[in-house]
Amino acid sequence: MLALEFVRGVFIGTCLLLLRCADAASPRPQLVVWIDTNAPVVGMLSTHPELSRDAAIDIVHIEVLNDNGDTYASRDLLAPAPEDWPLSFGIVPARASATVHLRVRAYNAALVRQNDPSSLRASANVIIDRLADFVQRGDGIDARVILLDGACFGAQPTFATTANPTPHTCVDGHVGAPTDGIGSLTGGAPQSQVGTWARAKEAPCVRSPPAGSACIPGGVTFLGDFSLRGFTDGITQRNSSPPRPVALSPFFLDRTEFTVGRYRKLVVSKILKAPTPGAIAFRPCTWLRADDPANDQLPLQCVDHETAVAACTALGGTLPSEAQWEHAARGRGQHFRYAWGNDEPVCCSASYAEGRCGPATVTPVGSHTKCVGGPVDVSADGVLDLAGSVNEYTSDIYADYDSAIWNGKIVVDPNHPTGDSGWTSRGAAWADPVGALLAALRFTVPPTETLGFRCAYSDGPP
Repeated sequence: MLALEFVRGVFIGTCLLLLRCADAASPRPQLVVWIDTNAPVVGMLSTHPELSRDAAIDIVHIEVLNDNGDTYASRDLLAPAPEDWPLSFGIVPARASATVHLRVRAYNAALVRQNDPSSLRASANVIIDRLADFVQRGDGIDARVILLDGACFGAQPTFATTANPTPHTCVDGHVGAPTDGIGSLTGGAPQSQVGTWARAKEAPCVRSPPAGSACIPGGVTFLGDFSLRGFTDGITQRNSSPPRPVALSPFFLDRTEFTVGRYRKLVVSKILKAPTPGAIAFRPCTWLRADDPANDQLPLQCVDHETAVAACTALGGTLPSEAQWEHAARGRGQHFRYAWGNDEPVCCSASYAEGRCGPATVTPVGSHTKCVGGPVDVSADGVLDLAGSVNEYTSDIYADYDSAIWNGKIVVDPNHPTGDSGWTSRGAAWADPVGALLAALRFTVPPTETLGFRCAYSDGPP
């Protein structure tokens, strides 16, 4: 456990044992604050691969605030190991019955630029941010416990103003007052809950996968990437920053993009009509005729969003949401740059770059499972061609990650099928540059666009 001490809001140093520094004077009346978390910590990841790397924390930033909400003392604590928790420190209030105001923020240092003074504010979506108010009770040592709940990732507190005099903060995943959810403690240190947040753990599928699909276990993923703000690299894409935390239930995802042959069977069976080819020169239509099997192994690439939805519905599925697609493509909370991991692609890794890295046309699904000297376009769950091949529709209308539709605490199973910004697509096409292979990139397409797609299926009751 880590311990430190404040006197009237000023740190006087770190003690190996709380309140037992070199001077053995009798302890003054003071608050002893214990901070715990149920989120995983970075030091657990090597031995617990079932935990989300995105949800793991290693830094706790503590601020003492005055009655106006201004910070007058602060300290960062590095706490990457389970045995570091719970954290503790002592505070001597400035006067009897004075309210102590704390702001405690926990985060992963790898996701927050600590050398930037505004980094905590800019990274608010990936931080557990907690306000806590309490008053010293009695003349002795008054111990309190604050839990930093993983369900509060992304939930930003509100401070008291003239127009809104009641501050709010996230408590146990819900909106509460800074005085809520603070426990009292007698005796020794509380038992730590570190790593017990259920959503940060891999949630396996319970049903058998539909034919041709793979189970994508549930868990926590941070959509987007700070490094992609303003990213272009010769491609047109929408804002993929700041990251947005989401929690996904397990689901199934087609291992390959929807093929011409698969759609042709639906047409022959009179379940669907033949698609109307789109007129987009750089995306040649792979559909031929219902009686022509020549392109059966190619991804279907000439359908509109409505047709893609109809195809998935006919097979008991849906288009994947943006969150489902990225969760699958980035290693389920591992924050991978590419569908296969973090290794940089070579020409044989995926279908991209319009002939400079292979055939100058779309290739059969699963053509990049073998590559000498580089990674291959296969995800951790065995899903193929998430990086390259064809652009894929999702079920979402585009919305910025810092827009009102995403604001608030961590979002569970988000799906945004309404709006006027165009459908969001994911993944690069065979003609796109190498930069388009990045798994966090987002693209939008107008209703007249024609793309490829794959289907997702619920792991819930049929």
